[in-house]
Parts: sequence; C-alpha cells; structure tokens
Amino acid sequence: MEVKPAFPSYDGHFVTPYLAVGACPRPEHVPEIAAAGIRGILNVVSCAGREAFEYIAHLPASIVWAHCGFWDGYFGPPEPSASQVLCPSFARLVIVRACEMLRDHPPLLIHCGGGSGRSGNVAAVVIAAREGISIDAAVARMQKTRKVIARFFRESLWKFTPDEELLGLARDTLAEREVPRAAWCARIRGDGRPDKTGV
Repeated sequence: MEVKPAFPSYDGHFVTPYLAVGACPRPEHVPEIAAAGIRGILNVVSCAGREAFEYIAHLPASIVWAHCGFWDGYFGPPEPSASQVLCPSFARLVIVRACEMLRDHPPLLIHCGGGSGRSGNVAAVVIAAREGISIDAAVARMQKTRKVIARFFRESLWKFTPDEELLGLARDTLAEREVPRAAWCARIRGDGRPDKTGV
C-alpha cells in the first residue's frame, strides 16, 4: 500500500492513502493540509487552549471538520473528578464518529495534541476494521510511517470496550451509508433497544 509523502511543515503523516494522523494544526498548516487532498478533519483534543481550535477559522469549504474530544492524561495526572478511561458509550461514540467521517469525507485527518496517543488509537481501530487486520497490526503498520504512534491503550482509554466490539462497530459504520437515528442511538448505547426519546 503506497502512502503519500509527509506534509512539508505540518507534523502529520498519511498512515494509509485514505487516513492521516497528526498533531494539532496551526492556521499556517491549513494550505498544505488542503493541498494534500484532505477532505475531513476529526479533532479528538479534549480541552486545551485556543490554539487547539484556531486553525478551524482558516479551513476551506472543501474540508469538513468535526470534534469528538477526550482526555488522555498526557499533561499529567487527571483531576480527581476526571477519568482517562473512556466509558463504553463514549468509546463507541468516538469510533462511530471517526468511521462516519472517513466514510463520508475521505481522505481523513485525525489529530489530537501531539499526534500519538488519542489520534493513533482511534486511527488504529478504523484501519483495523477497514483492512481486516488486528488493532495491533494496524498500530505496527502506522508506526512504519509515523513512529510516534502509541501502542493501543487497552488498560486505560479502551479498558471497558473490547477490541471485537470496537472493530465490529467500526466495520458496520464504514459499510452503511445512513443509519436511522434510533439505530444510531442504540449503537452508541451498545444495545438493540429503539430510541424512545428521540434524543
């Protein structure tokens, strides 16, 4: 599988022809991201300063942007009320959102703060599901192009969501063009119950 060359100055890499992983872009990186053909950006930064979001104002209309952020503890121990373990429903939400973005707006850039842990972990699930390989094999494949990609955090971020569940959810989302709202909500909850509230 031939992968596109690295970006000229942006700290990001195409890890497959359809998916790039990188650090948080700055406004000056937007032209080279657009020139590389990126059509979707998923930002998984949870909480950060204004610099984590100021590039958005410079995006052209050809790039669709979405945010589904979560904490990874990189900046030190979390606050007492914060957890770096994703609850199952939020873990499912992150994977569904990433797969929807890849399905509808490829090639996709997934970025976090440094382009290693959060973005690499989400990308690993998406690639594994699309390529029919294990998550570990997806991580190893990405590390050939982007060496800073972290291993898959089964004991922390994804502790309560088994690989098989994440991969099945990703495969289903990539394969379906549209999912009715009730089925989408049931998918995030992790059950087959129809959504009675419409929320």
